[in-house]
Amino acid sequence: MSARDEHLSVAQRHAPRRTWASICTAVVMALVAVGCAEAADPAAEPTSGDATEQAAEPTAGDAATQTQSATEEAVAADCDGAAELEGEELEIAVPFSAGGGFDRQARLIGDALAQEFGVTSVVVNETGAGGLVSLNQHTTTDPEKLRIQYVQTPSAVAAQIAGAEGAPFSLEEWPWIGRVMVDPQLAVASVDSGFTSLEDVFSAEPPARFAATGPGGIDYLHAKVLPAVFNSEVELITGFGSTEEVVLSLANGDIDVYVLSERALLPAVEAGDAVALALLTREESANLPDVPLASELVEEGTEEAELLENYINLVEIGRSFAAVPGAEQATIDTLSCMLETVLMDEEFVEVLEQEGDEVAYASGPEVQEFVAQAVGAGGQFAELLKESF
Repeated sequence: MSARDEHLSVAQRHAPRRTWASICTAVVMALVAVGCAEAADPAAEPTSGDATEQAAEPTAGDAATQTQSATEEAVAADCDGAAELEGEELEIAVPFSAGGGFDRQARLIGDALAQEFGVTSVVVNETGAGGLVSLNQHTTTDPEKLRIQYVQTPSAVAAQIAGAEGAPFSLEEWPWIGRVMVDPQLAVASVDSGFTSLEDVFSAEPPARFAATGPGGIDYLHAKVLPAVFNSEVELITGFGSTEEVVLSLANGDIDVYVLSERALLPAVEAGDAVALALLTREESANLPDVPLASELVEEGTEEAELLENYINLVEIGRSFAAVPGAEQATIDTLSCMLETVLMDEEFVEVLEQEGDEVAYASGPEVQEFVAQAVGAGGQFAELLKESF
């Protein structure tokens, strides 16, 4: 049984126990106590002896520190083994450069883990080969090392399915500890293209110009899978140095269509530089309520519908964390519980939302099931992924 199953639900754990709320309460109580004492004898001047005695009394700061310490101990007690990790260094591996979305999220989560459980979180950026360098480093890490890997899971799973060079791992066997978020994917068109729907795009003559940064990227996968779903041909233009460069080319009308996360493309849509066409997700977007789901445009029960379903399954694995392969199950359970505690904390969720991120938590076993489902899809889906690397 996991640490999470042996204790109260996350909601129950956190409802009565917010660290900063406890600190503030302690401070107020201490100040009230001081005020009452002064009111009892306002003219009394402290002597040197009084000063010595007063120094021995707990201050508001002492009370706050003690309350915070007790709170952290209570939090750690909710996750078996967490107390033993206090003061230990927890390495958080990020497969992309510092300053990006992955790095920022990892650092926020690391700070929250440090505050809640007393670990020393250290983010390491291991870049290269579209994230594969970091994943391979994680695979060969000593199982006894306290380390978690942040993964752009759809791209990593796609690389494994495709048999890409540098992807010898079996992600369905990794010890996943939880999903952080899902990136809803959005298809947009340049204003100059005149496209207002995916039907326009895939019936265009000459073929629409799709953009991608290069093989292996999630945008490259989109440009391979969507034309297959709609039985159409497109012109694929690659070689862009960054997402920002693609968006600029889109605004200038140098390309016709681009598909990436809603978060990345929403500013261009709101600025009038791009037209939203469809969402590659199962739920409508609150930001774009009038934009259809791609699945609504495909006839149910067809091979095309199955292909799109498999692809959406892949995309919705989302951004997830994994412990080191070969780590002890007790360590995996503890890390899973710690991550769940942070990601289900209302105050932390609000912090991420202020950054424009939305938590879509899923447990480690759920992530493992998602990955296994994607890896086992096979057929045309697997063939298309192989063409993308």
